[in-house]
Amino acid sequence: MHAARPENARPLGALPLVVLAREQFSAPPDVDPAEWQREKMARSVDLARLSSAGRLEIDASSGHHIHMDNPRLVVEAIRSVVRRATGAGM
Repeated sequence: MHAARPENARPLGALPLVVLAREQFSAPPDVDPAEWQREKMARSVDLARLSSAGRLEIDASSGHHIHMDNPRLVVEAIRSVVRRATGAGM
């Protein structure tokens, strides 16, 4: 999918997509923290752009394990994708 990006900016078309990301990323010891943060956030934004119906949600309260730190956010993201995919009002 990533290899096809140069020819197709939105390889997922209009499929519903929610990308969840934490607000702060911990940099490895010998990497500039600000640069690491910018790179990680840029990757999250890029993932959300795989679909024209994609969106990025930043969670300030979670660490690496968003599903454990904020399970409600994950459940709501899943419900949102299902609603958008099926046209249902869950």
